[in-house]
Amino acid sequence: ELWKVEIDHGPVTTRPVSLDGLWVLAGTHVVRLDPLTGQEHQTILELPRACTSSPILVQQNDSTMLLAYASSDWEGGIMILNPSKPEKFDIYFDCEIGPVHKGIAQTNDSKRLFISDIYGVLHCVDLSTMQLLCSLQVSVCPLSQPTLSAGNIVVGSYDGRLHCIENGSEGGQMGRLWECDCLSSIFTKPLSLQSGDIVVCTTAGHVLRLSSNSGEIQSHHKLAGEIWSSPVEIETDPVVVGLGARDSKFHLITMDNTCK
Repeated sequence: ELWKVEIDHGPVTTRPVSLDGLWVLAGTHVVRLDPLTGQEHQTILELPRACTSSPILVQQNDSTMLLAYASSDWEGGIMILNPSKPEKFDIYFDCEIGPVHKGIAQTNDSKRLFISDIYGVLHCVDLSTMQLLCSLQVSVCPLSQPTLSAGNIVVGSYDGRLHCIENGSEGGQMGRLWECDCLSSIFTKPLSLQSGDIVVCTTAGHVLRLSSNSGEIQSHHKLAGEIWSSPVEIETDPVVVGLGARDSKFHLITMDNTCK
């Protein structure tokens, strides 16, 4: 252990972000720490709204890096902080995006954000103009964190269905491509494999591999415990994924074309 620091502003429940220091959300305050010593810098800001999901880095056209926090308050919206001018947060999409309890997905070119809210709506945001391009009512239940796969968006729902959505590029509207019944609630972010297939986990312990083209189930495994953590790809040939479950175990699963 290199260092340990106690932050007086509240518990740390989200992932820190590294950008000219460590930006940590402690309670309702954003604190900047020295990554080498853990010493607290003078930058201490209070979020204007509650946030329960991890922030992401957003790169603007002029290469300026910003921190984006999704609000979990009923007003919703996205809170943007410029670390080089950390005097205040700018709030966008006030009452246009519902409360967000999951993480945000960002395209590889840093041009768009995909945000899912607790009302079952998926939103697409243009980062260059900070405009809301389009929204799609995917489900009547809350959604998981979205993931990008083969240029499309894959997102789970608390009703147990996995949805593949056309990404609405160049200002177009998002559209449904396929959906699949995954047998129980999906709380965690689906995994996009290097092969292009999707792995999704459910709260009843189901681990499924699906075709990204059709949503057809290729492999199905059942664990004894609930799964609230997102899977990670460990090996590609054969595909092996790792995940934690509520049975107090970490599991490595070979996702071949079998059902167990």
